[in-house]
Amino acid sequence: MTALRSAQTDAAALAEAPAKASRAEWDRLVAQHDRAVRVALLARGIRADRSRDLAQSAWATLWERFCAGRIERLELPGLAIQQAWFLSLAESRRASASGAQELSPQLSSTLADPAPGADGRIFARQQLDRVRRELESCPASAREVFFLVHGTSALSHADAAEKTGLSVQRVRQILCELRARLRPVLEESP
Repeated sequence: MTALRSAQTDAAALAEAPAKASRAEWDRLVAQHDRAVRVALLARGIRADRSRDLAQSAWATLWERFCAGRIERLELPGLAIQQAWFLSLAESRRASASGAQELSPQLSSTLADPAPGADGRIFARQQLDRVRRELESCPASAREVFFLVHGTSALSHADAAEKTGLSVQRVRQILCELRARLRPVLEESP
């Protein structure tokens, strides 16, 4: 608990005085939180080597934005995890040559590297079909919110709320309900 409080204090002190921030202080925060960022990416189904690269890119991007004064609040490791995830999404969008609408970043990253062998690929396709069927059974407004937030556009909750005319809280509630519906489909074993 003391280490966590210390990390929050360090990040807060660094955020209060970005002009005085030294690279050594930043590097210490990176060393302290890098593992959490990589583990979060691994938990979302990204391979270990990719998670390491994405974490490194996220830290570099955050440092540049921090030095430019474009980061208002430095909440670590959450900010770094989110940045790494956005980088992963951008990379998967660029790699997607088919132009098909993605169902969800989490689903695409999980299914992008299925278990080795034909059985793993077959299971991944079956799982994707089940998720598609489940999404198709959802109300159109819920699907719209889902694709706005988790699709190729990857809007924030606030932007999705504005676009759909819903409140941010309702957008979050819809996403929570959809995750609850999709979780059992994703957890089915082969």
